[in-house]
Amino acid sequence: MKRSLSAILFCLMPALLLPHALYAQLAGFNLDTREYTLKTWDNTTGLPSNAVSSIAKDKTGYLWLATERGLVRFNGSNFYTFDTENTPGLETTLIYHVVKSPDGGIWASTAQQVLRVVNGSVSIYNLHEKDSRIIWITALEMVDSGNLWIGTNSGDLFTFSEGNLIEIESWRDVSSGSVQVIKKTEFGILAGTSEGLFFVDFENKVLELDDFSGLYIRSVLESSETGLWVGTLNNGLYNYSNGDIHHFGTEDGLADRFVNALAEDEDGRIWIGLGSAGIQLLINGEITPFQETSDEFDEVRYLYSTGKGSVWASTSQFGLVHIRKGLINNITAREGLSSNIILGVYQHENGDIWIGTAGAGVNRISGGTITTYTYEDGLGHDIVLGMNGNDEYVYLATGIGLSRFNISEGRIDRTFTEEDGMKSSTVFGVYRDSRDRMWVTGRNGAIYEIIDNETLVAADLPENLNYAEFTAVFEDSAENLWFGSVVGGIVVRSPDGTFRAYDPQNYYPVETVLDFYEDEEGEIWMSTEYGLLLFRDGSFTRFGTENGFYSNTMSRIIPYNDKLWIGSMEGIQKVYKQDLLKLKHGKTDRISVRLFDRSDGMMNHEVNGGFYPSGWIMQDNTIWFPTMHGVAILDPERTEEETATLSVLIESVSYGGMVFSDFDDLYIPAGVYNTEISFTSLEFSKPQTISYYFRLKGLSDEWQHAGSRHTAYFTSIPPGTYQFEVKAEQFGKMSETAVIDLRVGAFLYQTTWF
Repeated sequence: MKRSLSAILFCLMPALLLPHALYAQLAGFNLDTREYTLKTWDNTTGLPSNAVSSIAKDKTGYLWLATERGLVRFNGSNFYTFDTENTPGLETTLIYHVVKSPDGGIWASTAQQVLRVVNGSVSIYNLHEKDSRIIWITALEMVDSGNLWIGTNSGDLFTFSEGNLIEIESWRDVSSGSVQVIKKTEFGILAGTSEGLFFVDFENKVLELDDFSGLYIRSVLESSETGLWVGTLNNGLYNYSNGDIHHFGTEDGLADRFVNALAEDEDGRIWIGLGSAGIQLLINGEITPFQETSDEFDEVRYLYSTGKGSVWASTSQFGLVHIRKGLINNITAREGLSSNIILGVYQHENGDIWIGTAGAGVNRISGGTITTYTYEDGLGHDIVLGMNGNDEYVYLATGIGLSRFNISEGRIDRTFTEEDGMKSSTVFGVYRDSRDRMWVTGRNGAIYEIIDNETLVAADLPENLNYAEFTAVFEDSAENLWFGSVVGGIVVRSPDGTFRAYDPQNYYPVETVLDFYEDEEGEIWMSTEYGLLLFRDGSFTRFGTENGFYSNTMSRIIPYNDKLWIGSMEGIQKVYKQDLLKLKHGKTDRISVRLFDRSDGMMNHEVNGGFYPSGWIMQDNTIWFPTMHGVAILDPERTEEETATLSVLIESVSYGGMVFSDFDDLYIPAGVYNTEISFTSLEFSKPQTISYYFRLKGLSDEWQHAGSRHTAYFTSIPPGTYQFEVKAEQFGKMSETAVIDLRVGAFLYQTTWF
């Protein structure tokens, strides 16, 4: 009788760990074509307003946002807002534009004011008071000379420098309409208006570009490779290159004729922000959909490319969006899998890829086609946990029985159950050893060898292992077979057929052994829900998050070249084999671990485990892991492209309600009880993986571990001279140390002569 999915899942839950180009053999198969990952911030994640109008990045690396609730500075982890409450002279929180300044700061504008922020110091200028015609600043641009160009809704054009507002007098003779966008070029500026596009050279001579006469210009982009790009309010996109002009409209694939924003990335792709249809890309002259954009994406107000595959988008309703190239691809139900919850993953030597699911059968990818086999096709149950095969058959571990797929006949021809002598019909894993023997693991202390593809012979284990649920299997270099279990510890089968049992619970509170790895010195490591265990000289040593790992709940271990790839609850962890040896021999207590998660392209960072195989290295050397949302696919060679350098900077010192960002001759008066020093790393993709260490030399030479906290707290620092130092760590690599000097004053009675 077929049991319900919910009943089977309930029984299997402890072992499943549930919720607790491209590739070989895929020619013609539509892999997930999402190339980028998205991370968003809105008013539920610290952004003061969902409406973001403009974006700029200053020399230090801060991201600045023009929002309806103020001017926002973003360091990747925290937002700081300049608003009417904390910025004297600011008349409104409605910020419309922000641009980078050559002096390292930024300029921003409200309807009538411009703000200059540099090193935390804010200067505000009311331009309406200087010229009453300035009712609404509608365009802002900074040129290399330091002149700020300003356009207004009434069609006026000004420059602003050193407090002086200068009208572009030659612009008076132009019937331009409202100025919508200003973009600097090598020889002058381009001004897009509600009536066309104009060029103003640095001698203030104005030239109207006749090809755009009468068009309402909303965005302008100058590309060294593909010429001038112009987006309009209601007439689509134009490209002027080599004397020719080309128009892109809805008939060319443009989803909206309102082109609000344009940007170009380092690959020469043109990013198109639309008035009501999100983002599209223009690649090699063809408009393509941006598949990563959710259906709810509406107006994109601004696009900002910062290089290294990174593009920022501001929206009118959905906040700030960071778009970056992902390192991981996925196969999901969208690409044709029968379910997104994936369990076992395996590739047969004939190239076929098998993917088990939690209730929707097993998927076979062969010749670019996905075929799904379920209970209706002879499968023992629609939960399929593991699989492996020989020349004739692929064996499928299911919730009820071991099903056998006949390769030559292309069908499931048999399912082994308790009627065939199994201790339990629940099967967790299938393994093929170096002698081509097939091994099966399951519930009730079940370890079987398949004889002649027809008979299951159970291993003769001690009675105290009858409760064990065997999951993982591994063969070491001496042909010992290691079996990991839930609750039952480890069983090792020697080549002579004898079994030895070891229980790590005698050393650590470990219930589940999920996989094994043999290091180059012949010693065995195992993944558990409690970290990595090293089995050495008959005893166990544990390593976990305190040693640099990002998760203790580890599952499949896949060696490739000089690294290990380890599935975990927090994502996929990359570890160097030599670093494990350093841990083992006590040469270090913390190693470099690189975590791959949603920010790298995974649809869900939770890697499933507790069955075999829960991950596989394919014939093309890509590595596939099962997750709670599809199969995560990574190319180990591609992940070596990362070259980011970690840095740390000190943002402020505060005490007594006062905040200081100028650290020259920093003095804290006598009697200050609480002092806070804030610091950060300008990391926008994975800030959660950064840890900080600080010390106050003169008070203590010991480094304090702050974790992911960005503030150091001190109480009643004694009078004296000190040096505050902070450094950041990510993936086991340390930044350089940031340093400031400070003095703490003394009361009279604390002085030496008193």
